[in-house]
Amino acid sequence: MKPLAIFRSVGFILLVLVFQLVLTAGSCFTNSNGCDDAKCVHGHCDNAEESCECFEGWQGTHCDDEIEPSSIKITEIRVTRFKEDYAGQPWDLGSEPDIYLRMVLNGDTIWTQSSVESDADYRKVYKFEIDDLVLLDPTAAHSLQLYDADSPDPDDFMGGVKFTPYHKGQSFPEFMVVDAGGYVGFEVYFKYFWP
Repeated sequence: MKPLAIFRSVGFILLVLVFQLVLTAGSCFTNSNGCDDAKCVHGHCDNAEESCECFEGWQGTHCDDEIEPSSIKITEIRVTRFKEDYAGQPWDLGSEPDIYLRMVLNGDTIWTQSSVESDADYRKVYKFEIDDLVLLDPTAAHSLQLYDADSPDPDDFMGGVKFTPYHKGQSFPEFMVVDAGGYVGFEVYFKYFWP
């Protein structure tokens, strides 16, 4: 074989390899039906429809538009901190406070925790699993409050934090730190529901 013919054969083979590489690289981004997985931000391609199928809570051509939840269920609340005492006085004489939670909306108590954590130590984190608290107005400011049960005396308000469970653009976080740097701090865990 002549040197020119060998050069042409090698050139042809290189051209074929480059062409195949370009085709293969293109197929990483687009499937055989032309649906682009990379464009489905919060979803995946539906091959039959050649369009994005959105995950729950998302809509739009590219699944990048949040749907405002119709309600949010609070599944867990962690009390991450509270003050050791009130103005230098212990919460309870001879023991630690017996803590429980309340949720307030527009000045009205919409939920009170049925169980109490007795003799709570301010240095520990307390986890409360919640099964009966659904917020029907997720964009409204709520107040999460901590109390010391003092039966038969009136319960002591230990502190509270205002928070808004849902803001458009935050996606749908599993939990939110609810802590304004005051007397109490919380972590609140959510489950979202849509219309």
